[in-house]
Order: sequence, then structure tokens, then C-alpha cells
Amino acid sequence: WTEDGKERVYVLQNSAYRLNGVGIGKAVDIIQKMGLPDKKPCRIIVLDNNIPQISLYYKPIIGDSVPEASRADWDVSY
Repeated sequence: WTEDGKERVYVLQNSAYRLNGVGIGKAVDIIQKMGLPDKKPCRIIVLDNNIPQISLYYKPIIGDSVPEASRADWDVSY
């Protein structure tokens, strides 16, 4: 990953699983288990043949009673 003062960005190639939902879901699970920064947004950029295909964005809610992210907390854009 790479990180600056604004966000942490993960860039990955979806080659482990050819079914996009399965591969991306597993990647999100692994990234969440590694731990997300407490007060910093995260972005996952999914590549296919080194071309960005999907971007997932997570912004932590300050003061949230549940500090852990779930798959549903990520916003998807193309």
C-alpha cells in the first residue's frame, strides 16, 4: 500500500479469482483483518491487466460505536 496525509491506498491485480465479486471480497476481508487506519480514509483500486477497473472507498465515521469496517461500509465506483 501507499499512504499520504489524506488516505491509504491499496492497489491490487484481480488475478487470484476470476470472479470479480469473490476475488474483491476476499481482498477486502484480508485488508480489513490487517487493520485500517483509525482516522484516515482508505481506497482499494482493483486492476485488470494493469488498467483500473473498480475503486472502493472507505471513510471511517468518527465516534462510531463499532470501530471495525465491514464489506458494506465500502463505496464502489467504476
